Parts: sequence; structure tokens; C-alpha cells
Amino acid sequence: MTWLLRVFFSASIGFQIPVKQFGDPFVIGWGFILYLCVAAKLPLALYVPQFEDVKKGASYNPFLRDRIITALAMTCRGEFSFIIAAFALGEGLFNAKMYAAIVWAVLLSCISSPFMLLNLIKYFNKKQLDYLASTNPVKMAKDSDGDTPLFLHIKARAPAFGGMQEKFRKIVNELGLEVVQRRTNRDGRGLNATVQTDLYVRDTTMTVKLQKIAAQKKIKRALASAIESSETEGAPSRALSLVKQGSIRPSSGNLSQLSLKSLEKDEKEMLERAAEDEDAIIKRGDIVEKTIEKALGDGADVTVDVWNPWPWTDVLDKIGANYGVANNASKENVDIFVAVFDKIDSDGGGSIDQDEMYQALVDAGLDITEEGVLTLVSMIDEDGDGDIDREEWRKTVEFYLELKEEEFEMSQQQGKQSIMQDLGAKKLEQLGKLGDDA
Repeated sequence: MTWLLRVFFSASIGFQIPVKQFGDPFVIGWGFILYLCVAAKLPLALYVPQFEDVKKGASYNPFLRDRIITALAMTCRGEFSFIIAAFALGEGLFNAKMYAAIVWAVLLSCISSPFMLLNLIKYFNKKQLDYLASTNPVKMAKDSDGDTPLFLHIKARAPAFGGMQEKFRKIVNELGLEVVQRRTNRDGRGLNATVQTDLYVRDTTMTVKLQKIAAQKKIKRALASAIESSETEGAPSRALSLVKQGSIRPSSGNLSQLSLKSLEKDEKEMLERAAEDEDAIIKRGDIVEKTIEKALGDGADVTVDVWNPWPWTDVLDKIGANYGVANNASKENVDIFVAVFDKIDSDGGGSIDQDEMYQALVDAGLDITEEGVLTLVSMIDEDGDGDIDREEWRKTVEFYLELKEEEFEMSQQQGKQSIMQDLGAKKLEQLGKLGDDA
């Protein structure tokens, strides 16, 4: 379709562009005057709704971004103007010179506006990345004794109504949530349309403990030990399945179903602290979910999940994808990651820092960010000296691949369950038809 449109405009309009007259002072002068008329579209920026409040003096202003980009985007299209101008020339409404001036103005708009728009989008994207970098939990934890604000992903789907986004803004402010990213999609038109809104927010009302990789690994091992001990003692299978499906930070409700007798004192305390954090997160998520559902009215479907803007696994995911590492913790896969470490450690000193890792991976062609590398190094680095050694890297990779393997197996199980449910539904449907025939 794109190529057909190009052929159409080339054949119908391209040959009508009076290139020879573009050197005429009359054509150039009136062309620039008419080009200024395009500015009449810029006031449309005033009609752009404000989706979120902006703190005074903030480095990133999404409302200003929305206004400027929307207004400028309205000036980028000129194909229809060519057709109108050509028709007017054919009807004798103006002479060839004025037609050339109009075409010149439209060409200027079609060329300059997209150029300015692309550069503005790049500018605001950079501003957004800088803002996101300032919300990095690793940086925040350094300034607050290991505590970081809670980040949430709110997904809401509801029937469209007037003032919907304004109501969202009011709710977010009342709940003490600061919007980091927002995505809105409208499905359908008219009265039956639905709107899906994805809000990525920072909760200013509570903090959670930032667990480094070593602590996460210890919690996971302690949880596995408690599950094994509970299975031996004959704990209810439903309780065990709930814990097994959970994260490495189980809730107190699930933890109470397990036997912690086999754990060391520090392991037990670590699990209990993690469960307390999880309880607080679940409670806060329920409050946010119910408040938004009530405000959006009947038909609203709201889910709230924990969101990590800077996952420590991101850089490892990209290294694995670049070198074709499978989703399992085999020795071959671990060795690939260790070989990457050795390659980065060009002087053979046995340790690397953030700058070395970032530069080496970028040189290798990986699409990574400095913030991603900073997060990974900070989550590995236990003593805070900014370096990670070969053994720390190996243990981290083993834990990472273990998590990826479990994630892959769980997705496979969910896929099988979904298939079985679909087959069961089809068989029930066929049974119903047979009964009707009888």
C-alpha cells in the first residue's frame, strides 16, 4: 500500500511541481509568506489535555512535550494541499506563479516540519531517559540506607467517558503516586469505545528494601529449603503450590504454611522481613486498584503489579541474546558469560568496573545503557568499591540462568495449561451440540 501511494503521488502530483519557477523572486517571497500560514496550526497545542501534574522546576515536562509535538505534527502533512492547488490552477483561480508559490510553501512544510519533529522527539526522549535515570532504585538506595520507593505498573481498561484522563490525574495525586511513564490506547469509536491506560508510577508514600543479588539468592535458597522441609513434614499441597508460584519474596500468608525449623536464624529473619515487605506491597496494590476501579465506574478492569524501571537482568539478557545463550543453567552457558567477563578484563587483573563493562559491551555492538550497566554492577558489588571480580560474576550468572530456566519452565507449564483448557472448552461445546441434536 505504501508503494502504491508513492506511485500515485509521483504520477499525479510529482510531475506538476513547477521546479523551473522556484528561482523567481515572486515565487520565493510569496512561498515564504504562505509558509508562515502553517503556523496557524500551532495554537492547537492549547487543546492538548494535561494528563499529569508537573513539579515546578522539573527537568522533564511531559505536558510541554505533548503540546509541542502535537502542534508540530499537525504541520507535517501537505499531500492534499498539492491536489487542491492543482485543481484551483486548472479552474483558473490563480496564475502559474501563485501556484508555484503555494507548492513551494507546501514543500517547505513537508520537509522542515518532520525534520524539526524528529529532533524534538529525540530531545524529549533524552530528557525522559535522564528523568528515568534519576529514579533508578540503585541510586536512591545509596542515599536511604538500602530503601527505595515502590514502583508500580497500573493497567486500567474501562469504557471511555468525558474527563477520563483528568479523573486519572486527580486519583494519582490523591494516592501520592508520581507518574514516570504513561501510555494510553483507545479501542473503538463512539459510545462503545474502551480506553486502556498504562501508568508506570513511583509511590511517594512508602519504601521497600532493595535486595542485592546475593541477598535475593540467599532468600531463594532459604525458601527452597523451607519448601523441601515442609513437603517432608506433609504440609498442605495447596499452600506449597502457592509459595512455589510466588517470587523470592513470599507473603506472610504463604510463609505461615511452611516449616522454618530447618533454617538458620539469619535465614529465618531474612525471609520474615521479605514477607513483611511483600505484605505491605500487596496491601498498597489493593488500595490503588480498588480506588481506581471505584473512580472509573462499572466495567473498569484494573490490575496493579510491581514495576522495576531498571532490572538488573536487562544487560545479562542482551549479552545472552547476542551470544545465543539458551534458557538453562548449563556449564556451557555459564562459561560463555565468564568468557565475556575475561574479554572485558583485558589487563587480566581479575576485576572490572562499570566503565570498562559499558565501553566493552557497546564496542561489541550491544544496545545497552549506562544506567543498565550501573544497576547490574551495583547489584553485584557487595563491598561498594565499584568493582566486580570474576567469582562474583560467575555466581551472579549462575543465579541469573537459574531464574531464566525457572521462568521458561513456568511459561511452558502455563502454555500447556492454556491448551488443555481450550481443548476442554471445545469438548464441552461439542458435547453440548450433540445433546441439542439428540
